[in-house]
Amino acid sequence: MLDPNLINRIADQLEREAAGSPAADVAIHRALERRGSPAPYTTDRSAAKLLLPPGHEAEVLTFAGRNLGSCWRPARPTETSRAATQELALCAAIMRAWAVRLKM
Repeated sequence: MLDPNLINRIADQLEREAAGSPAADVAIHRALERRGSPAPYTTDRSAAKLLLPPGHEAEVLTFAGRNLGSCWRPARPTETSRAATQELALCAAIMRAWAVRLKM
């Protein structure tokens, strides 16, 4: 069963990392109980979007030197994150969206 607390801890860690890594990809993959080999979620935006919860959308941008990731479901609050890279910010926002979804 997915653990929202673990998922939030991983999001917190992603926000502190300087760059994506295979270890972070494995942690995300395991926390979301994915099958097969982990994709390069933390270094490839397309791979990160494979993590989206059903019915959610995500986007990432850089504003004033900050990488901001957002993940939302129409008519619901947006989960946001700030990290060293766009891919990390996107992954962290998606992980936070999963945690919120699991707590509903």
